[in-house]
Amino acid sequence: MTLQVPEVSASNLGDRPGRSLRAELLLVLAVAAFVRLSILPWLGGLEMVGDEPYYWWDIERLDMLVLKPPLWRWLVQAAKWVHADPLAARTLCAVLGTCTAPLIALLGGRVFDRKTGLVAGLFFAVYPEFVGYSHYLWAETCFGFLAVLGTLLFFRFLDDGKTSSLCVAALACGVAWLSKEFAVILFAALIGTLLTRRLTGKVWKAGLACVLFAVPVAIYSVFASLMVGRVIILNETGVSSMRQAAGLDPGGIVIYHPEEREEQAEELIEYLRARPLAQAFTDFRDTFYDLWSPASLVSKRLIGMTLVSTKPSEKAMRWLYGLPRGWGVALTILVTWSYVSVMVLGLTGLCACERSAFRTFSILVLALLCSTALLLFLASRYRMVFLFVPLLHAAHLTTNAPALFERLREPRRALALLALLALFAHVVFTKRHAIGFYG
Repeated sequence: MTLQVPEVSASNLGDRPGRSLRAELLLVLAVAAFVRLSILPWLGGLEMVGDEPYYWWDIERLDMLVLKPPLWRWLVQAAKWVHADPLAARTLCAVLGTCTAPLIALLGGRVFDRKTGLVAGLFFAVYPEFVGYSHYLWAETCFGFLAVLGTLLFFRFLDDGKTSSLCVAALACGVAWLSKEFAVILFAALIGTLLTRRLTGKVWKAGLACVLFAVPVAIYSVFASLMVGRVIILNETGVSSMRQAAGLDPGGIVIYHPEEREEQAEELIEYLRARPLAQAFTDFRDTFYDLWSPASLVSKRLIGMTLVSTKPSEKAMRWLYGLPRGWGVALTILVTWSYVSVMVLGLTGLCACERSAFRTFSILVLALLCSTALLLFLASRYRMVFLFVPLLHAAHLTTNAPALFERLREPRRALALLALLALFAHVVFTKRHAIGFYG
């Protein structure tokens, strides 16, 4: 009699956590927690800038406010109720960032292999931009946690084929939509990936997922509209973002009073109709470069340059951590080169990896993110959440370099990689002077 040993694939390692996998996840969690939480005691005097006051301060007149996705504000207000100090909300953000790291490890183990998952989790745990955003009262870290969770649940569905798994994944993405409108990009890439698979009943499953994805936002939008007395569909800042992308509002996004939005929207529509094709391409190129620029909000908070001078002004000082200038410059170099390294390794890994559902998802999510530059104002912080995709490919390349580089001998893969690296190098070189400015 021959004893048959069942084969365990990398895709189901996340469902069968032995002791070694638990130890790896605890290691990733511990590293992420140490890096993030050890910095918190130094951030007591960090001022609130950008969108941070919107999420922190009480709002007495909702009808006088231009509303943004509400989930992160609800969580910040809950932290404020526990302790009325911004450090409480920064701690909550750091905890969410910490909890994302083991999710990255599980996702890497599911779509590649367990070793890749461990390396990806450690990469995420120490990646400077993720660490920096884990202390800001911005919605990116909350959205990132939910985005990775939704993606992990979706690829679990692709493995087990259960409709219930897809429903849970769609609801997780719907909740992520309540934190950031860019969840639409993530979900569209997931549905596109589903439709490319050979699955029975994939069309109706995709339709069901779309309905469940829209449920949380639909419920919120109805209640918000009744409360403020005007139609609300999740986010009211779209007009100002599109006007910024079109160059109608130079110098920063302007949040209009609700009564002014209709007039501003009409002006935007008229501009888009009359805009020459050459100007449309120029607007897209500028916004695309801003999206993938080496600039970062973390770098700005480290060295605090303004748009008009390289010397920290009184306004720019509000952004700073209060570190000595030398430390700020050194950490800014670390932030910048970490981003460049992850993108170069990630693009290389993407071009070299085998055909799979995750490769399809990766191509779709990056292409959809880039395409939003046609209409919306984008800065480097909008790419931050989606960096988990190149980061996973970078980890896969690190752990499987010989096999992946062998595939790059194929001309079509090599040409695709050279084109992507040339484009990225051009963006980095063109936007090198933006490092330290608002990202």
